[in-house]
Amino acid sequence: MQYILLFLIDEIHMVGDVERGATIEAVISRMKCVKDITKSTLRFIAVSATIPNPEDFASWLSTSESDCVCFNLDESYRPVPLQKIVLSYGDCTQSTAFKFDLNFKLQTSHGDRAI
Repeated sequence: MQYILLFLIDEIHMVGDVERGATIEAVISRMKCVKDITKSTLRFIAVSATIPNPEDFASWLSTSESDCVCFNLDESYRPVPLQKIVLSYGDCTQSTAFKFDLNFKLQTSHGDRAI
């Protein structure tokens, strides 16, 4: 562990995932403990394009010796512009209409089964 100086956590928002979130949180927590016990200079970098609460994660990754710095970068830093579009589905006749229906189910390629 003495050779690890940087711990990069990509897609940090996956901590909230039902299947993988607990494992990711456990690994991060273990690395935080290792850092505290060994008094290493390990740095954490956590990235996500879709996280709604980066300040909370920065607070969680902070230690008593050092606070994490949260950089909230907007889209102007992206090398490729992000396109935001809304696609209609089902019986929508207007291309600009947006329909939000919680009962709508996408049809799979198997025809009768819905997901």
